[in-house]
Amino acid sequence: PYPFPLLEELTAGAPPDGKLVYVVRCDDGFRGPVKVGIAHDVAFRVRKMQVSNPYPLRLLGTLPGGRVVERRIHEHLASYRLRGEWFDLDMNALAWLVTLFVMSRSQEEAA
Repeated sequence: PYPFPLLEELTAGAPPDGKLVYVVRCDDGFRGPVKVGIAHDVAFRVRKMQVSNPYPLRLLGTLPGGRVVERRIHEHLASYRLRGEWFDLDMNALAWLVTLFVMSRSQEEAA
């Protein structure tokens, strides 16, 4: 339903590097920007980012795949890029990311 790739396409051939792709939203009371990054310890990374951010940060989800998957997601979201790893997503792009989280979690639970 979205003009974006499925989880299998994003993770195909991605070597495991022990990192997770995370998506964090800046909760500015409206429709804040979203950051797509990677980390070994996502909770620590979010806490570290929160120190330098004036708005609450909310973790939307994580995906396996590390740097390769992060780069592929960045490529698909290029038209939404604000700066660096921060994006201003519309509802279709945000729905795509949420769908990826749900698919990933379903695969983990089935394994």
